[in-house]
Amino acid sequence: MNPNKETTMKTEADQPQKTDIDNELRVAEHMAKRRREDIVDACRRAVECLERFAAEARRELERAPELDPTRLVALPGEVLSQRAWGAANAATELSSASRMAAEYMNALGIVEGLKGVAR
Repeated sequence: MNPNKETTMKTEADQPQKTDIDNELRVAEHMAKRRREDIVDACRRAVECLERFAAEARRELERAPELDPTRLVALPGEVLSQRAWGAANAATELSSASRMAAEYMNALGIVEGLKGVAR
């Protein structure tokens, strides 16, 4: 057997199949697209959470003229409590968005790497 032919055959066998790379590229591109959408959704949920708790605090404030002295004294604490719950829930959503952003960057790196191999 021709030694050059054996080397060529071995090199070709070691190379990933183009269809495998194309499939992996499609999967990576899909993952990147999904993570991009997930990041936006998580940020949207965080904003909605802040808005919902702010609206509740606003309603408490609007009732202030009707409150008896004991309830009026508790109003700052109630507003603070609403703000804290809203911030905590929003922080959870934003933490998820940050994790998704890391996954998105990883998927983009995979896409670029596979595009380089496909060329």
